[in-house]
Amino acid sequence: MFLRVGDLTVHVQIEGPPSAPPLLLIHSLGTSLHVWDGQVPALARSFRVVRSDLRGHGLTSITPGPYTMDGLARDCLEVLRALGIEKAHVAGISVAA
Repeated sequence: MFLRVGDLTVHVQIEGPPSAPPLLLIHSLGTSLHVWDGQVPALARSFRVVRSDLRGHGLTSITPGPYTMDGLARDCLEVLRALGIEKAHVAGISVAA
């Protein structure tokens, strides 16, 4: 699905029971929500798993930069708000050299 959030069109995937606790999965820079594909089937048994492509990643729109970590975090909060989620568990990954 796609959500309009501020100046952004965000690609979002949601799996798991609607009544389960929400879990927001955030991918690393330079990847997409698909980096979590292997984990989602197990997590979706217990959680309502929400994944979105970050600004400028995957199928989410590209907007003029610069991009900041604060801005990317705000985008994630806005996605949750648009979905009517007030609180969620959050997990993220990073690519480190």
